[in-house]
Amino acid sequence: MIRKTILTAMVIVAAAATAPAQDARVELSGTAGWTFSDGVNVGAIDDSPIRVDPKDAFSWGARIGFNVTPNVEIGGLFGMQSTDLEASGIVNLSIGQTIYNYHGYLAYNFGDPDASARPYFLGGLGATQYGSLNTAAGDIGGETQFSTTWAAGLKRRGLCQDPRWRRVGIGGDEHMKRDLWTVVAALALAPFAGAQEPAAAGPPSPPPARSVEARAEQELKKMGEFLARLPHFALEAEETFDEIPDGQLRRQLTNVRRIAVERPNHVAADATGDTLSRASWYDGRTVTVLDKEHNVYATIQALGTIDATLDKLVDDYGVVLPLVDLLYSDPYAVLMEGVTYGRYLGIHQAAGVACHHLAFSQETIEWQIWIDAGDKPLPRKLVISYVQEPGEPQYSAVIRRWNLDAKAPEGLFTFEAPEGAQKSDAQAMKRSEAGEPAQPETTPKGGK
Repeated sequence: MIRKTILTAMVIVAAAATAPAQDARVELSGTAGWTFSDGVNVGAIDDSPIRVDPKDAFSWGARIGFNVTPNVEIGGLFGMQSTDLEASGIVNLSIGQTIYNYHGYLAYNFGDPDASARPYFLGGLGATQYGSLNTAAGDIGGETQFSTTWAAGLKRRGLCQDPRWRRVGIGGDEHMKRDLWTVVAALALAPFAGAQEPAAAGPPSPPPARSVEARAEQELKKMGEFLARLPHFALEAEETFDEIPDGQLRRQLTNVRRIAVERPNHVAADATGDTLSRASWYDGRTVTVLDKEHNVYATIQALGTIDATLDKLVDDYGVVLPLVDLLYSDPYAVLMEGVTYGRYLGIHQAAGVACHHLAFSQETIEWQIWIDAGDKPLPRKLVISYVQEPGEPQYSAVIRRWNLDAKAPEGLFTFEAPEGAQKSDAQAMKRSEAGEPAQPETTPKGGK
């Protein structure tokens, strides 16, 4: 549910007629004025954003009240506002609409009836009605809904000051039902200036449906299938990521990462740069990580495939290796897990080559990928934005080199402890315990 709070100021001039003072049991009043208002982002049609802005407009109303006791009053309120609703986004249009408010109310006037100033409180129940706006892109409105009205203020002879709270519902197509909360500050020249409340909004809209362009899915799937067919490969990437310490300036740090893969159960990796100097080996039986700066290593028992071992590292140790999605046997399925939105953005440059540029979003991240537009659909660049983290830090990796031909040299995937290296507990594999500065987990994989 998207909500926005705005301020609407109404200056209302009212004409009043009352019965003689000695029998002031009936009060009639009318109001007229100008409403200044702003709009909201109401959601989407076919996943394209839509904004609706009510135009500043003239409004008027009428009221009749009956003093059943010197302090208690009951009555009815009527209000009407003619305005234009302007929609912008996938459509750009302006359509006139008239909004009607009908409320019965109960008011209590404090103090002596002859006092020059009397505070009061008013509450009422009723309905708000507004006509539908039918467009090719969808419907807005077309509902009569239950609504309430509330007012409190100070009534003087010939003057009433009352702040009023108004709730406006914009209804219609399920993709466009959003709430607009309005706080109304009013000065009214009348014995009682009525406050009309537009309708309370309906139930929240369901989450938006998954929307991924076919071309974006097609190019990503082509890349995933190509990587899955490779029996072995090696890559070198320069990765940068934001670090945003509390109360300090954002800073960007850089590492260089090299990864060699031999399916189905061998991986070797090495990373050096601003935040780490580390190497790791997976030989089908164990995973070993070496902190080269401190000459300390840790080893754990692994599972029989790259997929199962990577999942074990996430589930048991909370370790998510950068670019890890590219190592799975089905990179496409891993990358698309949890994706709700995807677009093909065209041909753009990355790592010095023309690439298909794709953008996707998931629950907590947005990510982009650049895929070589040549005969080998290799990923060339990846950018991840952590949109729910303070400052929205980013991680990016430019894959500078790919080697698809040469088989790994003998012993590449086997760990041999350097001279003087100390063995540590496996828990030291976790970044937080290895003294490495915090770095965002850099995988778009859903739930991982």
